[in-house]
This record gives sequence, C-alpha cells and structure tokens, in this order.
Amino acid sequence: MKEVVEGVNVLKYFDFSHRSSYGFDSLKMLECVLLAFAINGYTSLRNLEKLCRYDIRFQFIMDGQTPSHMSFHP
Repeated sequence: MKEVVEGVNVLKYFDFSHRSSYGFDSLKMLECVLLAFAINGYTSLRNLEKLCRYDIRFQFIMDGQTPSHMSFHP
C-alpha cells in the first residue's frame, strides 16, 4: 500500500492544505485509511485508531505514531 500511494501523485487528486490532521502526516493517514478499506471493506474512526495502536502494519505506515480517532475525522 505504501508503495502504491508513493508511486501515485496523490496531491494531484487531493488537497491536504486545508485539512487539520493534528500534527500527523496526511499522506500517511490516507495510507492507513486505504489499507483499512482494503483489508476490511469498511472501517470506523475508532477502528482506525485501534489499528494504528495494535496492528504492526499500521504502526509501520505511521512510523510508530498513534493518532486518535479525532485525527482521522475530516
């Protein structure tokens, strides 16, 4: 997932300038959301928070940071 998002010019499709992600990297958070949808098909904000805390794949994407569910909220 990380290679796919890095290989695509995501900034061409999304504008992250107006989004407040509480100090977290918006591209990394997008990678987490896309991976959660690829694995589960659906995910909640609380589930994203739990995945970033306890799942090694999400910890790798976020470089060990653990955003709260409010960080994912638009």
